[in-house]
Formats: sequence, C-alpha cells, structure tokens
Amino acid sequence: MTHIALDARMLGPTLHGLGRYVYSLSDTMAALAPDLGLTLLGASPHARDLAARHPNVRVQPVPARPFSPGEQADIPRTLMSLRPDLYHATSAALPFVRPVPYCVTVPDLIPLLYPGAGGRGHRLYFMHWLPHALARARHVLTFSQATKQDVLTWLHLPAERVTVAPLGVDPMFRPEPLPDEDARRRRLALPEPYLLVAGNPRPHKNLGMGLQVFDAIAERFPDLSLVVLSTSSRALDQAIESARHRGRIARLAGLSDEDLGVVYRAARALFYPSRYEGFGLPVLEAMACGTPVVSSNATSLPEVVGDAGILVDASRPEEAAAAVLRLCADADLRGKFRDAGLKQAAEFTWERCARITLEVYSNTGGFPKNADTSK
Repeated sequence: MTHIALDARMLGPTLHGLGRYVYSLSDTMAALAPDLGLTLLGASPHARDLAARHPNVRVQPVPARPFSPGEQADIPRTLMSLRPDLYHATSAALPFVRPVPYCVTVPDLIPLLYPGAGGRGHRLYFMHWLPHALARARHVLTFSQATKQDVLTWLHLPAERVTVAPLGVDPMFRPEPLPDEDARRRRLALPEPYLLVAGNPRPHKNLGMGLQVFDAIAERFPDLSLVVLSTSSRALDQAIESARHRGRIARLAGLSDEDLGVVYRAARALFYPSRYEGFGLPVLEAMACGTPVVSSNATSLPEVVGDAGILVDASRPEEAAAAVLRLCADADLRGKFRDAGLKQAAEFTWERCARITLEVYSNTGGFPKNADTSK
C-alpha cells in the first residue's frame, strides 16, 4: 500500500477555506483509491471522523500550528517516524527540514502580494523561503489558473511543475431547502429580503465596498437588509457601526454547514467584492444553492463564475452598486442567473480535484501508475 502523509492541521471547528479543501479532498481520495494509505497530520474531530469512515485513513497528532515555530521540529520528526512515500503539504507552511519527498499546494500568494495580510514575517517567508522550498518539491498544486500564473511569475517555477486542481462544492450546498429550513432561518434571525456579503475581514476581501454598495442602494429598496458573513474585527465593526443604514445590517459567523446553506439560499443575491482570491469558494457554494452572484472580476473569480454571474471591477463601487441594484430589482434576471449558476457550479466537483491530485501523486512517484482509481 502506497503511503501518503497529508497535512491536515487546517481542519478547524468549521469546514471553511483550507479546512474544507483538506477534508473533502481526503474524503474523496480515500474513497477513490482504497489502495492508498493516507495519514492525516493533525487530530481534529474532522480528521478522526475521516479515519472512522475510511479503513485506509489514519490520524497522527501534530501539536504545532501551521507557520508556528513548533512545526520546524514537529513535522520533520513525524515524517521521520512515518516514512511515507510522499508528504503533501496542503498549504505553504513547510518546515525547513523535509526528510521525505513532498508536493505542495499553494492556495494563494496573498502574504506576498498584500503585505498587510499576514505581517512582515509572513511576507519574508513567501519572498525568500517559499521559492527555495518549492524549487525542491516534486510538484506544486494550485486551485486556479490565476494562482498558477502568480506562482510562475513571482516564484519563478516552470509551468510543467505546477498543476491546477480546482476545488469542488459539497453536496449540502444545493438549492433544495432542508426539512427544518424555516426553523433555522428563524433561529438565525435572518431578515427578509437581504443582500449577502461574505469574506473574512482582511483588507483584500474588500468588505468595506460591500457596505458602500448597500448604502448606495438602500434607499431604493427600503425593505432590503444586508447580512455580512464574516468574523469580527475592529475595522469591520467600526465600519458597520458608522454605516448610514446601520439598523439594517447584521453580521453572522461560525455557522455550521447546514446553516451556511440556509444563509446562501435565503439571500436575494451574493455580492463578493474581493480584490484577490486563490479560488473563491463562497461564490461557488452560493451558486450551488441557487443564489445569483455579483462578483469582483479579480484574479481567480472569473474562472469560478464564468458567464453565470455579473462580474464587476473591485475598485469601482458605482459599477458594483449598479449591478447589485439591477439584480435585486429584476426577478427575471435573478432567475436567469440562478439557473446559470446551478449549471456552472455542477462543473466543480471534489472528484475532479481528487483525481487530479492522485495523478500528481502518480507522476511524482507517490502512487503506483497502474493503480485503479476508477472505483
């Protein structure tokens, strides 16, 4: 049995962002390739859930968090003990010592391109250490062509050593309501109707533009509210408090997958103003729930949205406000983009992501080339 060690330390209490990627990729690969032994480094409940459901998955606790000093000892020591055929670093968090062959997923280059996003140390790591580590990797994966191009441009890798494995959408994100949908909406105190804006509060997510756009259209739609799906930060909280229509703005965070699906489905539209994305999973999840989308046209987002939503310039709030206003006012247009979004979202599956990743393992010597992954 070929043995892959996969960094699963990004699995947190809720499966968002990289946590969703690690969980769904591992789950799908374990089912597709029963001859693959998969050791998940990290001991979250989600990792233990995967081990309980798949006989070819086990869990190896690693206490150090990604990008912490402790990983410089914990990861090499664990890999020396396990001796896997390949180590898959599922983020750019790599130890200086890597005692086994490895491949790396680079989700984005945000710390390099947006210096305020991760602090000076994080940016220096991406500038000076990451290129060195990637040059010695067996292969590099990204989620989008946009991020691949960033890797080629900024980290100077040859194109043939970087493969795009687009993310998928989980089955709980679907247009059909849950049996207890109405009860969940009441518990979440969701207003009706509302515009949804999503993203973490870091500057490149551009949530302030979402507040600007809502203020610009609020008087045209006096019954419309804004729901901001984001964790708290001082800057975001102050921006909400100072918004002209503060009484019609709510913020939600820490939702379960089921509640997140409810929030997507109940929204009149999603506005996603991000200036930089490695992929843009909330846009895909919203489309899979039948929610029409107005999205920034930055980086990877046109790859995800395609022709199934309205793309706007992330630096032009007046253009975005006009698009959101048009979508909120026109039920037929919302129906058109609902149908187009469902069709577009169906193209993104975790099976495709997993098969591409298994092929990378195969081509780098981490999985037998004659292995049957067609099951």
